[in-house]
Amino acid sequence: MSGKDPIDYTLEIRDLGANGHEVVVFVVNEGEDWLIVRRADVVVTKDGQPFGRHAVAFINPDPSGGRRLGQFEIAEGHFHLARDMDHRQLDFTVDIDYRYGDHNQTQRLERRVETKRITR
Repeated sequence: MSGKDPIDYTLEIRDLGANGHEVVVFVVNEGEDWLIVRRADVVVTKDGQPFGRHAVAFINPDPSGGRRLGQFEIAEGHFHLARDMDHRQLDFTVDIDYRYGDHNQTQRLERRVETKRITR
């Protein structure tokens, strides 16, 4: 959980084998105030080299974009990265921009994945 906001964050990196990797983000509002997840981006780094910033797509987004959550509601977002056999290490950094109560915050989550690339 972050500082004083009653919000829970989870980041999963799912190995899809031949189909690559899937980044899955869960945000849970455990507080009584509305939580507005405005956006989430994932920065991908391959073997220490930047591979870009990509939007995380949320399931059932609000018409204005993002996701509005009441108490105990969950936002689930996904990003898919195609299979990569040319790099040994993938780093995923997810920034979640949200508004809780009367202030804006950004939460950063990071995970590292070793690929199954065979080195010669």
